[in-house]
Amino acid sequence: MTDWSEIERELEELLAEAGYELVDLQRSTGRSAYLTLFADRLDEPGTIGVEDCATLSRLVGRYLDQVDPFRGAYRLQVSSPGVDRPLRTRPHFERAMGQVVRVRRESAAGARTFQGRLVAVDEAGVRLEVEGAEEAIAWPEVARANLVYDWGE
Repeated sequence: MTDWSEIERELEELLAEAGYELVDLQRSTGRSAYLTLFADRLDEPGTIGVEDCATLSRLVGRYLDQVDPFRGAYRLQVSSPGVDRPLRTRPHFERAMGQVVRVRRESAAGARTFQGRLVAVDEAGVRLEVEGAEEAIAWPEVARANLVYDWGE
């Protein structure tokens, strides 16, 4: 059985050594197996380009050839996180302070999505300003989050 948490940790280290941040990782191990990495530059976030993605694709491909997590054919894609970049870690949220974000909260009471300005990040979770009110979302309830790009009028 493949330990994907260990592979993700090793990929984070591998990318960091090369000057990149692993922003997100998506995978499927079924018949059409794939691994998609979303990465960004550590020195200039938001500036990853095609050449960077090609470099990372070769680097990650060599690593995957060694650990062989798919045990067969798979597709590898390396991409920028895009303008609606995912927010997965506390540092991701901290860098997004003051920006508009979308957070899906899943709790015992059900699931709900909030969109608003990120006003606080702390050990308990995040707080958004949504339509003049503040909404607190605890870390265990954050199911998915991303930046919301303002396309203008």
